[in-house]
Amino acid sequence: MKLQLDFELPRSSSKLKHGDSVVLLGSCFSDNLAPKFEASGFRVCSNPLGTIFHPSALSAGIRSAFNDFESKAISREDLWFDWRASGTVYGTSKEDLDQKMEKHLVDLKQELLSAKMLVVTFGTSWGYEFEAGEIVANCHKLSQDSFTKKLSPLEELISNWEETIQLLSEVNPELQLVFTVSPVRHSKDGLIENNRSKARLIQLCESLSAHGDYFPSYELVIDVLRDHRFFDADLVHPNAQAIDFIWEHAQSFFFAFETREIAKEVASVNQMLMHESLHPESRAAKDFVEKTQKKKDALSSRFPGVYWKTTS
Repeated sequence: MKLQLDFELPRSSSKLKHGDSVVLLGSCFSDNLAPKFEASGFRVCSNPLGTIFHPSALSAGIRSAFNDFESKAISREDLWFDWRASGTVYGTSKEDLDQKMEKHLVDLKQELLSAKMLVVTFGTSWGYEFEAGEIVANCHKLSQDSFTKKLSPLEELISNWEETIQLLSEVNPELQLVFTVSPVRHSKDGLIENNRSKARLIQLCESLSAHGDYFPSYELVIDVLRDHRFFDADLVHPNAQAIDFIWEHAQSFFFAFETREIAKEVASVNQMLMHESLHPESRAAKDFVEKTQKKKDALSSRFPGVYWKTTS
């Protein structure tokens, strides 16, 4: 008896190689993939504005990075936040927040200008409009009376992203786009409402298929794994086992065979670099450090494009 559905992974139109940089934006699922790419030897920029779930808020953040800086600061108690960012980006004053936001947007711009690939993970079609009618990236715990919650029309989502894709193609014609839908269920919206939201996101990805590839993270979790043992205790977030399963498929999608082999070697050395000895002063511990450094140096010599986040 088969315990999983057969699934044929679609092919990516382009493959990453070491020396290429990757930008990951969107749902927290993007942040789950970021350390996997880094451990495999790739330079990664992941969510500089924090975790953002809604497609329109994501596209607005990208466009802001290429426009003159405009403050969108709001205060809550003694802290300041920005409508374009998550709550992880904050300031103790308006000036402090604006300086941080401007730096994050400049960093995002520079990463997008040099990146080989942008991977966008859409989380939900449910958006929160503030008074000006703009979908915010985060409500920052303000009163819900200040917002209008709506399921964004597909046409609106497509229009926002086609405008953003046009901008990206002008500033970085070599940038490859990959779209994916987060398998995290937004259960607080309601299961029926979540399914309608995800269906709209899948439609959005299909509508944008002429501009980029689709990686089926949603289908791998919901249709192939389809078991609660692959989720955290909240039953909505994929656990480490599920993320490892998706990463195995992601490597086939993003990497050529030769790149996968190099990535395995790099990941092995990175794991050694992360090892903390119980007795660092011992001869055995020092020998291990020396052996690890030699392996790292040898890989760097053979493959100069490998990016090492861990320094030693």
